[in-house]
Amino acid sequence: MLKLSLILCILLSFNTFAQNPQEKLEETTLQYIDDICGDSWCEGDFDYSFSNLKCNFKKKTCELDFTFIYADENIDSDKAQYQFKAEFNRNCTLKNISKYKMISKKYQDLNQEFYEKVNDCISEKESDVQDLLSTLIKNY
Repeated sequence: MLKLSLILCILLSFNTFAQNPQEKLEETTLQYIDDICGDSWCEGDFDYSFSNLKCNFKKKTCELDFTFIYADENIDSDKAQYQFKAEFNRNCTLKNISKYKMISKKYQDLNQEFYEKVNDCISEKESDVQDLLSTLIKNY
């Protein structure tokens, strides 16, 4: 009986810590995107939080969820200082991605083409968010 209990505990622990291989790849890709961020998009007005990547290789798409984060502690409104913070959640559909090799080369870094898809997506969304942010600050 003790052996059976021990075997059952071991099997349950493996099941608890097991992770879908695609989920692990998506998590790793989010880390790659976050690492690149410091040398590219994140040098601008916004900080970023990359929260989710879900790929459907049969549909040849990946959905990337992220947040633009803007904080300014020195908004001058009628000579009083105010702190202003805003977050904008956005999503991109990255197309024509049919396998993980199209995302990452040797599981170490992003492929250039995938990086460009992410870059284009962020640039497009940032332009819209920048316009919205300007309006918000003007009315603050």
